[in-house]
Amino acid sequence: MTSVDMTKPFSRIQTPWGAAQTAKEIRPGVVIVTTASHGGVRVTGDAKNKIPPAFRSPNGWYEEDCDWAIVAIEYVEDFAREMGVAPEKMRAAILRCLATWNPGHPAVAEEAS
Repeated sequence: MTSVDMTKPFSRIQTPWGAAQTAKEIRPGVVIVTTASHGGVRVTGDAKNKIPPAFRSPNGWYEEDCDWAIVAIEYVEDFAREMGVAPEKMRAAILRCLATWNPGHPAVAEEAS
């Protein structure tokens, strides 16, 4: 599957965690998905090109606990708007997540310098 078909009923969108219960495209190529047990972010098309190659998921899925921040750091404004928080607070949360789960991410190194 190369993209999430937003015309399908959510239950027909398959994710690594099962059938989607919700799916919301927050910008072209970036879709936040939930399932009964888990969720994550699907990145397709040109949106995936902003993610550093070493951190790109081969299947375009980023799970919601640890890897969502790999996508969110590239689209802070969109994630902040979706979560209803100020962009600076969103960025701080993203950087904390990256520092914990993906400490080699370039954004972590940039923040430390």
